[in-house]
Amino acid sequence: MRWVMVALAAVGGMGGAGCSRDDETRKLLAADRTLATQHRIWRKTRQSLNSEKPNLNLIRSVAIYLCKRTRGRVAKNYAGPDKQEVLARLDALKAAYEAKVLSLIDRRSYEVVLKPGVTSRQVRDAFMEIDRDYRALEAMTPTPPE
Repeated sequence: MRWVMVALAAVGGMGGAGCSRDDETRKLLAADRTLATQHRIWRKTRQSLNSEKPNLNLIRSVAIYLCKRTRGRVAKNYAGPDKQEVLARLDALKAAYEAKVLSLIDRRSYEVVLKPGVTSRQVRDAFMEIDRDYRALEAMTPTPPE
């Protein structure tokens, strides 16, 4: 029994050795992870909208990251030399996304539903119009491969 206690104490003491990250590194990684997730969701949405049966629920996922999460994380923790330009592009993309894409859907329901008279092709065309600007942001903020 005694050797079990010694082993547990040794393992417990080694738990944090060499494995912890300082707060600064953690903050930088938070912005990078958020951007990487946003880029991944955007690419998935682009691919889905170009398919025969688009998953319109991805429109909401993009909105959550682009319109809420990413800007705050970048403002707090992004360390790139072009931080102000990235923030300006995020603001422009958010405004365009809200005006061109989110204006086409009814956001009151749990599922993404198109407004009456709107087709998924119109949503795709609006998304692709913004996609050109998004690709410029993606090129500015390279993220590690998946």
